[in-house]
Amino acid sequence: MREINVDEKVVMALKQFRGDVRIYENLEQSKLALVIIDMQNAFVSAGGPIEVPKSREIIPNINRIVGKCREKNIPVIWIKSIYNSDWSDAGLLPKYFLRNLKGPSPLSRGNSWSEIAEGLDVKECDYIVDKCRFSALVQGSSKLERLLKTLDRDTIIITGTKTEICCESTARDAMQLDFKVVFIKDATATVLEEDHRAALNVIIQRFGDVLSTDEIVRELAAM
Repeated sequence: MREINVDEKVVMALKQFRGDVRIYENLEQSKLALVIIDMQNAFVSAGGPIEVPKSREIIPNINRIVGKCREKNIPVIWIKSIYNSDWSDAGLLPKYFLRNLKGPSPLSRGNSWSEIAEGLDVKECDYIVDKCRFSALVQGSSKLERLLKTLDRDTIIITGTKTEICCESTARDAMQLDFKVVFIKDATATVLEEDHRAALNVIIQRFGDVLSTDEIVRELAAM
């Protein structure tokens, strides 16, 4: 997998503006939760109706982070996009943005396309949360905010697909709801490299830290 980084001009501007690129230098193990977004067959599997081919490449990195989080008793939360079969709970999405998808929603409950993709390290001890908007934290989308507060977690590590849509939307809303965000650049994926890079540039400037899998695993191991 080719690593895509934040633009150097963004890094230089941040160093000049706030003295450093990193925002949250001392992550607290007891406050962390791992959030994995939309790694479902519809996006990940070859030939899926909303296929993101690069999402298959990030499975090993996601599994590495999952394994380290379990070692450290950090909650692992799988987010699934789930819509009614007639898209009646999807707002403007089907009418204007998914007009090429004919027939019932492939992301309806019980549809094989909506299941978490093969190869991902899911265990019974993990949490699975359904959402019906791009962001898992926008009002009415899911129970993620309530779960995080119940678990007394205020910092989320974001991985999954698509980088600039559901992952970025969740990161933006997380910061606005006073959750600290750590966004993993090589454990998120989308279709176009330029969209992935643009999302990283946005996140690092105003919404959270952008780290690699190696960096977050190293920090978790040291806790």
